[in-house]
Amino acid sequence: MIRSLTKKVERGRPVVVALGGGAFVQPGNFEILQPKGISIWIDCPFEKLELRIAADAANRPLARDHESLRRLYDARLPGYLKADHRVDGDREVSEVVDSILHLPIWK
Repeated sequence: MIRSLTKKVERGRPVVVALGGGAFVQPGNFEILQPKGISIWIDCPFEKLELRIAADAANRPLARDHESLRRLYDARLPGYLKADHRVDGDREVSEVVDSILHLPIWK
């Protein structure tokens, strides 16, 4: 799916893709995405993420217990740090969007 979306970019059709937590850090995906666009990591403290996904834990087998989720977060963090831009996600959605829209890439 990521490869097909980047082909649209290659043909001059820009797209915005919101990737799930693991897609960006899966082997090969960063290498596909990096030369085709800009990546923005919406960063949020682990504790907030844990609270946000608690209601959906039954559908998230990797997030069913605190220690497993913490290991997953820690394992993915180096991949997230590769993003071109980091935005603080520990705020209201409107503030996060405003931060994204004020990144220097839009100027």
